[in-house]
Amino acid sequence: MNAETGNVRLHSEGAIWTLELDRPEKHNAMSPGMADQLYERVVTINRSPEARVIILRGAGERAFSAGSDIKALDSYPEAWDFHNRMHDYTRSIRQIRKPVTLSVNLG
Repeated sequence: MNAETGNVRLHSEGAIWTLELDRPEKHNAMSPGMADQLYERVVTINRSPEARVIILRGAGERAFSAGSDIKALDSYPEAWDFHNRMHDYTRSIRQIRKPVTLSVNLG
């Protein structure tokens, strides 16, 4: 399984699958589009009997993830609209039904 499109990539090598946040120029900050992609990738992982272990990592060398992309708030009438309209990316990660480990670059 390889999902190369978007900023949330999914790669597999046998039973080991890597879920990568790939927006290093923004410290892998989660945009609404990335949150949607993450949700879709988690659905794929959970449905796949081949996926046995998940490695969660952030691309680049400076940050795993800065959290939510604050600049995306500008496109919404109110800040809470941002929260209410995007998939809760932390919930998506918690919903992975396989063992998950993190790969963090310490520099």
